[in-house]
Amino acid sequence: MRCAALSPQDIKISYSYEKFDIVDVNNEEVFIAPIAGFVEVAIPYGNMLGEFAPPTSQDSVMLTRFLANWPNIVIFKPAADLDKDNNVTPRDSLILRRHLAEWEGYKTLPIPINP
Repeated sequence: MRCAALSPQDIKISYSYEKFDIVDVNNEEVFIAPIAGFVEVAIPYGNMLGEFAPPTSQDSVMLTRFLANWPNIVIFKPAADLDKDNNVTPRDSLILRRHLAEWEGYKTLPIPINP
């Protein structure tokens, strides 16, 4: 599973004494690597909620609604840029849908734009 590194921003995490690990707001484990005084959190590409889990059809729906400017839809933009063009566009939604449908050539995210 490939992951999107986060740019500096506020992230809500806590320590779970039950899991003996760091977890997100949904009590899911979060991978954290300290780098030169900063913390890098990795989120799988395609996961719109910023969870450490492979993308699902729920992520595809959220991305489609975000692109349609539905109110109160918030996504995790670094993980949504699936073509690595530094923008979240309908092309990213298409890539995610093809990935979820297991199309040939879309198994591993991200899918960069052809150079």
